[in-house]
Amino acid sequence: MKSYVAQRLGIAILTLVGMSMVIFALLRLAPGDIVDKIQEEVDELRDVVATEAPIDQARAEEEMGDLLFAIANLSRKLGIEPETALRKANDKFTRRFGTLERAVADSGRAMKDMTLEELEAEWQRAKSQRHTE
Repeated sequence: MKSYVAQRLGIAILTLVGMSMVIFALLRLAPGDIVDKIQEEVDELRDVVATEAPIDQARAEEEMGDLLFAIANLSRKLGIEPETALRKANDKFTRRFGTLERAVADSGRAMKDMTLEELEAEWQRAKSQRHTE
């Protein structure tokens, strides 16, 4: 009979082999196939959050992790460093939000007094402006 340590080691090796097979399969996928996988993960997350009952946080977290993992895989497949892309997106959002804040202040209004439609219109104007880095 195998010892407990040997059994656990065997399980760990099988797990690593299985993970390697999945990773290599993902590396062989075309970008469009990975986009399909992303859509599948979005659909699964939508199923979790589209409920009248309280959201199952553990399941939502699991599905969000799967979605982020799939997005990171697509990013790498396209030769894009995911962390760099996210940082640039955050910077772009910050610039646009600053543009929105200035436009609202210049108009003499306060964001708290604006409707969602008015804020959305300002946001779309901010998005349409080109910024140099």
